[in-house]
Amino acid sequence: MKANNTKGYTFIVSLSGLSLILFLTIHLCINILVVMDKSAYNQATYFMQHNLVAQTTENVLALGFLVHIVLTSHKAISDLRNKKNGDNKKLASKDMLIMGGLIICFLTMHLIQFWSKANMNMLQTKVNGVVMNDTYTFVSELFTSSPFYCIAYIATGIVLGLHMRNGFQSALSSSQSEKTQLNKNIQLVSSGIGFFFMIGFSSIPLFFLLKKWLFL
Repeated sequence: MKANNTKGYTFIVSLSGLSLILFLTIHLCINILVVMDKSAYNQATYFMQHNLVAQTTENVLALGFLVHIVLTSHKAISDLRNKKNGDNKKLASKDMLIMGGLIICFLTMHLIQFWSKANMNMLQTKVNGVVMNDTYTFVSELFTSSPFYCIAYIATGIVLGLHMRNGFQSALSSSQSEKTQLNKNIQLVSSGIGFFFMIGFSSIPLFFLLKKWLFL
């Protein structure tokens, strides 16, 4: 019975972890448009805000994100309290809790700031005859006017990348064998995923900072 419960828990954590990866990937793909094309970014944000399928998908993935936070936090706290666990496992659990907590704090600040501004009188623009919020101008002004916000965003991108690498590595390692080659593959895949999110999110504020400093 206990084995079945463990398998069920692992399955839910893995499924919610996949929701987290998909949620972050979608947002990264949309956010990276802000450094490429103003109209494309405004169109993408307009689509996410007004398309029912996109909204439903985002809400489902966000729910999976929240479930993952609750389950993994509970697991990390349990590992810390378990006296049978070694120092290395407790240290890993503590690191995951700290990094996860920092990410949640920044996301909360980011969403509150973004939603509060978005619900105010945002500038309007017209793309292909459609009137929409000029989200690009809002985001670019936010990054160029607040170095602190840029630094916090970059730091969060780095922590997020490390957190994703460690979490993904842990998930893959839970069912691995003792083969050395498999260990190397897991390390490689986990590092690749971590760097993908780290570089992707951190590059956005860096772009606007360099654009401001170089007067581009």
